[in-house]
Amino acid sequence: MRRSDFQGWKKIYGFTLRQQWKSKTARIMTVVFLLAALFAPVLMDLFSDEHETVGSCPAETISVAVQNGETEDGAMQTSLVQWMKETEYFKETDLVSAEEKPQAAVAVTVQPGSYEIGVTFDPECDLSRGEAQELADYLEQNWKRYLVSANGLSPDTLGAVSQPVTVNVEALEDSQNEAISQAEYWISYTLIMVLILILSVGGESVSASVVMEKSSKVVELLMTSVKPMAIVLGKVLAMITYLLIQFAVVIAGFFVGSTVYDSVKAGSFQGIRLPEVLHTITDGALPGIAQNWLVVPAVIVLCLLGILLFSIVAALSGATVSRIEELAEGSKIYVILLMICAYAGLMLSITAMDGISPALIYAASLFPFTSVFVAPAYAFSGKISIWIVLLAIVLLIAAIWLALRFVAGVYGYLLYYKGSPVKFKQLWKISGFGKRGGGDLHE
Repeated sequence: MRRSDFQGWKKIYGFTLRQQWKSKTARIMTVVFLLAALFAPVLMDLFSDEHETVGSCPAETISVAVQNGETEDGAMQTSLVQWMKETEYFKETDLVSAEEKPQAAVAVTVQPGSYEIGVTFDPECDLSRGEAQELADYLEQNWKRYLVSANGLSPDTLGAVSQPVTVNVEALEDSQNEAISQAEYWISYTLIMVLILILSVGGESVSASVVMEKSSKVVELLMTSVKPMAIVLGKVLAMITYLLIQFAVVIAGFFVGSTVYDSVKAGSFQGIRLPEVLHTITDGALPGIAQNWLVVPAVIVLCLLGILLFSIVAALSGATVSRIEELAEGSKIYVILLMICAYAGLMLSITAMDGISPALIYAASLFPFTSVFVAPAYAFSGKISIWIVLLAIVLLIAAIWLALRFVAGVYGYLLYYKGSPVKFKQLWKISGFGKRGGGDLHE
């Protein structure tokens, strides 16, 4: 490629962005997104975990042992077992001795000023690390309830409740699987859903913009002074800018709505705060950021590049058709690719709750079309390092360069094409990567 291939892309960028904002639909959607974001904190609070029903323990058999310093504490062990038997969470769990090889073993150590709870699980007994972590999380969150139940409302109870709790999970043997917790799964699920929304709306906008300008002869005038590469790049960047503005409106509305809602509930201004439900979801589930804050800007760059790559593919979908009525047919390639990659990310997250090979995580995080759906959540949770994210960025840049060349070749060649939608197998021949054999399309 020559530098002259990109000359004029800024003019295309400005022209496309202005035309997009002139659309009545664009302005209406902006208002709708803003209103939805303003009321989102209210809905999230209504459906927070305070209103959810208690689940059940994933372990079928559990053993309990309590030590006070170096000696066994039989009294506390008996009271803990009794509390577990009376708790709804453990209603389907049998409490057995350690000699019966339970799926999970709970070991409590009473230290001066603190409690230490260890959950040991056996991967060979059909209990995953994610399920063992769920059990550990429940004990950590409900330990004070047990202390109150066991000791009654007394000064001793108040002292016991104030002591910190430390929880850790260990496997009986090393496992090659990398499991994620439920909180990490919901973070991954949320990110994927947001990306699907952005890429679906953005892809349709890019494709429609390309088709409309082809059918209105506008692009033919542009081609007299600007090359196809500059047109494709300018149009794609303009639509991404439009989407980012919409996204910024949603984020701003969400923070304003959250601030107003929290202030109304408290009766006074509480400052700019996130809804409590977000703190519940993310609390302790983002160790990757704690380990290296550079993960945040790296993930942002990765997401922007992923959106750019998919937008280029969307432009390809628009280039293969001549009329707006044929857009659905031409967009099949884009929709299929988006769904495959998004569902791959979802299935990977679901599978990872029971443990998954790290090699599969690395492969999905590095492959350009799936990296945007996989790498962010795993980087935030600390399952992959920032170096994997940076390598994924490099691979995305290479994929964008190749995709841009491919689409620009197709776009320039099909500019005056007025026939039926071009099939995928014909695109390679007419893109300019190989020997062109698509001349019959102009007949």
